[in-house]
Amino acid sequence: MRLILVEDETDLGAAIKQVLSHEAYIVDWFLDGTQAWQYLENWLD
Repeated sequence: MRLILVEDETDLGAAIKQVLSHEAYIVDWFLDGTQAWQYLENWLD
């Protein structure tokens, strides 16, 4: 399963991504909602 993670705290984001990746999730991590939204717009095209 692929997940989008939006977290601006780098230490927390890295830890969450690591745990989820260890559980076999594909994690796309962004530091803010604007980046995530742009990614989604491009991915859906």
